[in-house]
Amino acid sequence: MGIVEEWKLDTFNVPSYAASLEEIQHVIERERSYNINLLEKFELSWDAGSIDINGDNNLDTRVKQALKVIRFVTEPILASHFGNSIMDDLFKRLSTRAKDSMEKGVLQEVFIPENLFGKVCSIIDKEVHQVCPVYT
Repeated sequence: MGIVEEWKLDTFNVPSYAASLEEIQHVIERERSYNINLLEKFELSWDAGSIDINGDNNLDTRVKQALKVIRFVTEPILASHFGNSIMDDLFKRLSTRAKDSMEKGVLQEVFIPENLFGKVCSIIDKEVHQVCPVYT
């Protein structure tokens, strides 16, 4: 028996859309309130900034820091739908998956900074369905 009722998984949805650089440029040019001098995207690892001033590059530390950010952004949304009681277990499981992904070097996203929230929610939406066992 799982910890989340199946209907809660089936009804969980965080709609998000990460616009491409070209789409953003088109909207800015069409709106004409701003002139574009430079518009660029960059690749950022989910654990960016987690190496401390002493140069600690410990994987567990990096995972912990990345999950703090993800949890800060997503926990209110998740808790309102699934309840507070599963949050610790969910993020513990997500931490394990994040660590596996970081070890493989696949936990990176290309994004435009303003779209961070949407990207995180999109990833969490997929992870919740993979991580949470359901009542059957």
